[in-house]
Amino acid sequence: MYQYTVSSRKVTLALRYTYSLIALLFMYLLAGCGSQEGASTKATSTPSPQKQEARCSINNNNNQSAHTLYAVSWDAIAKDADNNQGTSTLHVTAFDTQTGKQLWQKVPTQITTMYQSSRQKVVDGVLYILASTYQKPTLLLAVDTKDGHLLWQREYKQSDIQIFEICAGQIYLAMAPTDTNAKPTVSLHALSAKDGEERWVYASEEMRFLSSLIATKETLFATELRINTDQINVIALHPEDGKVSWRKEYYNKGEGEKFKLLATETSVIIIRQIDPNPTYTGISHITSVQGLEPSSGKVTWETHMPVDVGAMNAVALGVQLYLSGLNFNPKAPKGQEAILMRLDVNTGKLLWHRFHNYNQLTLISSQEMIYAYKGYGNVPTPQKELCALDPASGKEHWCQKTLQPSLFSLNTSQNTVIAVEAIQPGPMELHQNLVALSKQDGHVLWQQRWKTGSSKDTTVTLVTTAEGQDTQTIAVF
Repeated sequence: MYQYTVSSRKVTLALRYTYSLIALLFMYLLAGCGSQEGASTKATSTPSPQKQEARCSINNNNNQSAHTLYAVSWDAIAKDADNNQGTSTLHVTAFDTQTGKQLWQKVPTQITTMYQSSRQKVVDGVLYILASTYQKPTLLLAVDTKDGHLLWQREYKQSDIQIFEICAGQIYLAMAPTDTNAKPTVSLHALSAKDGEERWVYASEEMRFLSSLIATKETLFATELRINTDQINVIALHPEDGKVSWRKEYYNKGEGEKFKLLATETSVIIIRQIDPNPTYTGISHITSVQGLEPSSGKVTWETHMPVDVGAMNAVALGVQLYLSGLNFNPKAPKGQEAILMRLDVNTGKLLWHRFHNYNQLTLISSQEMIYAYKGYGNVPTPQKELCALDPASGKEHWCQKTLQPSLFSLNTSQNTVIAVEAIQPGPMELHQNLVALSKQDGHVLWQQRWKTGSSKDTTVTLVTTAEGQDTQTIAVF
């Protein structure tokens, strides 16, 4: 998923829209490679030499301390909020996570339209920000994290950018033209991360939709839906020229949302529904999880899981695969129950599973902890909680019950967990607090009101600079 935050104007409508959007998408915040964007962050640990060689260069923080985090915020001045008319001011802020002290705050570029959200990634000391609004130019800019000055920016006026990845010195954008009659519907563009200049384009006249992209140093892995067929292709592309090295065909009743692609250093993971009419007997296995060899696409293992792939999200971190979905159980209140599972990426072996009542789960690639949210969406109690789960067992380590942490911004830095707390005192107000929690037990270390400009409508997204980390949100029910 993509990272989306909420402005105070029309808060109720915006929250309803955001929850709906997040339920459909992964949320990947600031990952240098790996798919999908999100609402949360990463922690500080250094990958082993072997993993670092296989992965992209992610969030290499050469110029700031390990206690520095960034925030991207938008101050909106709305002329017509219902139609997203007005102007915005973009602020980029660096602050110390130990104290909350602001190190600097800059306005890297002038904005002439209204944006209220963005996706962003920090790679090799550069913050890349992608802001897009329906029927507005998509804005892509690069900001130096040393002092917040603008390095370069590009505008795309005729395209909706659906995928945004950065790996090994290249930016990858999956673009859909605003003209729905144009062919092909989606094209993949590779840009230079240094200056934003285009290097190559991959497009196929038969391609209807490019649903996911996983970028590594050696290969790009993507899924594409074919026009007027039930066929879904998994393709491997060369990063230097965008040419296809192998293609593997699947048939999935044309339901792209029930087909998922992930990748690690050693394996490509394919998840798909194989039983379109699941029973409630507990016998029918409805989800196939496959491991593919990255160089050839050959299937190395396959296992079946009794979860609903349509409601399932998945994250592959290191040698572990986490699946969260709905398990069919006729004894459960609604005939199904939420389940979280951890598998070995290289073999498909189930390591543990547990049933849960969380609304969202966020994983950090250091595997230091799994962060779980309660009390969001259509739940019996409005009480909001942030819990830390042990990734080795899935059991709760601590829960923070005194805050109302936002689903959309969670970061970690050394010994702290940084969260945005969104308080809605009235239907037209939204206050945002920046809160630091102890990783050890979840107690509040410091808390302060978030401030940027003088605008009443402000959104804020936290950004991390920890090297070699990747944060992904895997479940919203």
